Amino acid sequence: MNYAIPLETTVEVLQAGANQGRLNWMMSVRETLLAMQLDLPIHAQAWIDVPWWGPIDSYLRDPATHDVYINGPGREVLIGQRGQIVPTELRLHHDWITWLQAKLMARNIGMQKADDADTQTGVAQGWAGMRRLRYALTQSTITPDGPTITLRLLPEQWSSLDDLVIQGMLPQAAATLLERAMRSDVTLLISGGTGSGKTTLAAALKQAVPEQRAVVVQDSPELPTGDPFNDVGYIVPDGDTQSFLQCVRHALRQQPQRIIIGEGRGPELLAMIEGASTGHPGLTTIHAANAPDALLRLETYASSAPSTTQWIVRSNLSKLDLMVVHIAKVQGARRVMQIVELRRGSEPTPGAPFEYGIVWELRNGILTRTDDPIRGTWAKEVYS
Repeated sequence: MNYAIPLETTVEVLQAGANQGRLNWMMSVRETLLAMQLDLPIHAQAWIDVPWWGPIDSYLRDPATHDVYINGPGREVLIGQRGQIVPTELRLHHDWITWLQAKLMARNIGMQKADDADTQTGVAQGWAGMRRLRYALTQSTITPDGPTITLRLLPEQWSSLDDLVIQGMLPQAAATLLERAMRSDVTLLISGGTGSGKTTLAAALKQAVPEQRAVVVQDSPELPTGDPFNDVGYIVPDGDTQSFLQCVRHALRQQPQRIIIGEGRGPELLAMIEGASTGHPGLTTIHAANAPDALLRLETYASSAPSTTQWIVRSNLSKLDLMVVHIAKVQGARRVMQIVELRRGSEPTPGAPFEYGIVWELRNGILTRTDDPIRGTWAKEVYS
């Protein structure tokens, strides 16, 4: 047995063993490491500061990987690469899954949700050239097939608007419009499903105006904050809706030019709307099937705040310049499907469809400018 090799040095030995197929991940952690003739600690606590992620290490180091799905012991590990979910030949022992869970939670940055011991969500810190990991974990008490891990690999360097144009998410003219909206008193709502690119577009828009002072409120440290950005970042425990609402309201005292919410799904959206109505426009993402649905969800979430009504929410929304950008995956590629303008001055019955104009729409595979004009005066410089 080799008892003397430091753990950091051992990483290269373990990576080489994995590449050569000498590590059997269907054995326990102890058995796997002993098979390499290495007498190493088996508990994840000893590996917290070591840049090695055991059975999934090679996938996390691959720049093409954006997701990892571990659905239980003995089941094929799936990975997301280049917009596609593909199976691997990797299967894990129960012991390795719990080892990974412990390492993720120990390296958590910001806040993490812990409703009980059975579920955990958070973001694990990246290091040694590796990206941050947004995770959702379960224990076998609620997933009978065994503990699970779902990982999203967050980029260290977010794409710019120009990058997204090159990647085909939207054309240059639409990107110019959205950048102009960011420089104006326009509140932007980015809607879509899971993995559609909402956070990616939000980060690109934020970076497009680095001189703009923003306050960013989120429950996971995903969007870029701090140097070189002129802003303040808040992290709120996931699920703590009251603290989220209070933080967004407190953000107004930070003298921001824009209030950014990582993901809107509760009463904090009322505070964003209130801020926008007093000259502090917002930016947030929201889960929705389409742009009109996003507006209705905005109304529903904002109306859940204490001491408010749907009528109050509608009344405030009717006074705002507000655009919805809806994103979806089309044949594995992230594409902007619609850009919609909420019509100012209309106050329909709460719960009824909003009055809006579709100003850009994906037609025949191309995001196309429609004949519907943008009524906000802020857009005249773009379309004059």
